[in-house]
Amino acid sequence: MEWLKKNLKKDRDGATLVSVIIGLTFLAAIGLIVIMASSQYLTAVFVDNNSKDNFYDAESILEEVRAGLVEETSEANKVVYKEIMEGYTDLRGDVKKEYAKRYIWYLANRLINPSVDISLDDFPNGTFKWEPDKYGRDGATGDWQEFTGSLQAIKKYAKTEVQDSVTTKEGELRFVIDNSVSDLYSLTLKNVMVDYVHDGYHSTITTDIRLKVPDLNFEGEGILEAARDYIVISDDKLAVKQGKGADFTGNVYTGIKGTDAEQEIENGDINTAGISIADHGVAAFNSAVMISRGNLGMEPGSNVTIDGLTGEPAELWLPNIALTKNMAIDDSTTFTMNADAHIENDLRIEDSNANVKLSGKYYGYSYNEENDGTVTGTKSKYSSAWLVNGYHTTIHAEGLDKLFLAGRTFVSKPDPSSGALQLSDIMMGESAAARSNQLAYLVPEEYMIGGMNPVVFGEDGEYTDKAQIAELKASDFGAYLDDSDPVTINVSPRSSGGYAYYFLKFKSDKAASDYFKALYKGELKDKKGNTIDMSDDLDSRALAYISTDDGEGMRLSANLYFLAGNIIHNYKEGGGSQRQSANYFSGSAPQPDVLKNGKLMGQEYVSRQRTLTADESVLSMRLGSTNATGEKYYATRLVEHNLVDFSKIPSTAEWSDAAAGGMIYAFDGDVNILNDGGTKNGIVIASGDVNVKGDFKGLIIAGGTVNIEESGLNLEHDPVMVKKLFDYAKGIPELADMFYDYNGAREQEPIRPKDCVSFRNWTRE
Repeated sequence: MEWLKKNLKKDRDGATLVSVIIGLTFLAAIGLIVIMASSQYLTAVFVDNNSKDNFYDAESILEEVRAGLVEETSEANKVVYKEIMEGYTDLRGDVKKEYAKRYIWYLANRLINPSVDISLDDFPNGTFKWEPDKYGRDGATGDWQEFTGSLQAIKKYAKTEVQDSVTTKEGELRFVIDNSVSDLYSLTLKNVMVDYVHDGYHSTITTDIRLKVPDLNFEGEGILEAARDYIVISDDKLAVKQGKGADFTGNVYTGIKGTDAEQEIENGDINTAGISIADHGVAAFNSAVMISRGNLGMEPGSNVTIDGLTGEPAELWLPNIALTKNMAIDDSTTFTMNADAHIENDLRIEDSNANVKLSGKYYGYSYNEENDGTVTGTKSKYSSAWLVNGYHTTIHAEGLDKLFLAGRTFVSKPDPSSGALQLSDIMMGESAAARSNQLAYLVPEEYMIGGMNPVVFGEDGEYTDKAQIAELKASDFGAYLDDSDPVTINVSPRSSGGYAYYFLKFKSDKAASDYFKALYKGELKDKKGNTIDMSDDLDSRALAYISTDDGEGMRLSANLYFLAGNIIHNYKEGGGSQRQSANYFSGSAPQPDVLKNGKLMGQEYVSRQRTLTADESVLSMRLGSTNATGEKYYATRLVEHNLVDFSKIPSTAEWSDAAAGGMIYAFDGDVNILNDGGTKNGIVIASGDVNVKGDFKGLIIAGGTVNIEESGLNLEHDPVMVKKLFDYAKGIPELADMFYDYNGAREQEPIRPKDCVSFRNWTRE
């Protein structure tokens, strides 16, 4: 038995060894498989990445070619557009079609033989002898004419080291002319190929490149087309003089002229008016569209009504609406508006006893200068709000379909030595506020050394370090304040007494709104732990500024507003003053779509200032931005630079067209429309002022101001008559030469050449 046990044990030891060897072999095999798989995966990833890198290189070469062709289309447009407009009055037939023919001819010649200088004087001959009216579609095959192009013409746009990669899929580069789209021609470069090899990796892209003709406006389809619907277009103001008045039927455009005035608008001066209604003046506008680079400014005692043409609201584009004050005039201002109003900055009511009635939609669209999510400073100019500084103001807002206020009110901060506004204003927590609410934003007197706010401005100029900063930051107020700089000082000019007011400085605009809500609802405590109750004080003070028929405040439906902050005199409704929508703000900045919409409105406002329309080519501009030469975009005045060439005003003053039923009057300087019996009909053009003393029907175009100098006048547009007169002017060289849309001297607003170049039948191998 012992012998058997020993032998069995020996056999088990041998079996264990064999098992171990088999196990190790199996694990080694698995490891080898894993290593091989990993190696293959890494190799595949490496190859794929390099292949992708190579592809991206090939694609970038193709983009270089496209960029070069974009430059060619831009040059072709510049040359051909100038030639077409210089010979505009001599052309017959479809001018747009004529432009398309010459554009394609010029572009093809440059691409077929880039070494030869091309001149439109050779049209339709030249290197490329295409005659579109002669060739057309091939009757036998139904194909458009094909021509041989120059490969070198497109190779040159790629970098030197990769130019040989630009080739064709088969044979020579071919051009195909087509006019099947909107009856305009296009030029297609067929079978373009980028065949690129780098470090043993090979990528190929083949495509057709289509060059289409820019779709430009001719036949007076530019600014003149929009101008037909206007009664007044002026580069300076529309001014209703003291005690005078008129009814306006038709669209209205005004600029604001002079470097000082433009700079004041840039700085946010609300008293710079583009539409100015003097005291006791009366103006009733029935307009589909009203645009002004300056404010709508109303002096005390004036009465202004804005409405649409056919019962629809007017479309209003302004920087500010300002009801100004005059200590010498006690009569109140009345303003009635039924409009979709796009207001870049504020509705500001300075006049006492003013009566404001609003219906339609009101968009105060500015949050900051670029309408992005950052706060680039606390300047009030780019923060749309309502501010009531006049006593006993009545606001009827129940007729509004929508109220949108993207910004907040501010306390202006003047320089104590000069009175000029400083760079930084003092932010409040409301989108609509009465002047009395500034009290809520003063540093409480218990946190002031000496227990006073404001502080008397000392002779030595010392007014700093009067607030107990550490205690203020540790109080209930501290949660809302800027940690590093919780107090800002507003020093009144010495001439007005010389006081330094200490205001709270908030860490964000949302914090300012949250602070005001907490203060009004009694959620803050003083040093002694007592609840701070300012609601009754704020209510009673606001009652001196805001009056409404119901006696309780200006009420707005919660479904109709988007407000960045709180709203005046509506504190108790809904459990507090907060009027900040959760859909509007997230954290300290508006939602991206809100910002985007505001920016688009600002860009459209600039476009309308320059072209009367929402022109796609200028919708990227902002009022404060500059063009390539550093010129402010608003410096390009509509009438002087884009509508009438005043240097070409003819010596003859009057032209009549019996078929149109009116006359064209052109003057180099000022002109009077007199009340000498009957209504004047036609188009009045003056490089200076137009002084209106009688009724008028048609269109007034002024390089200066249009002055209303009598009462009860009627100014009415007549789009049909004005169109006929423009057509009449087109046929008279000396008249046609006066309009930029006809004489070719106006620079075309930049088209987007990249939109004229596209890829078709794009494949990658």
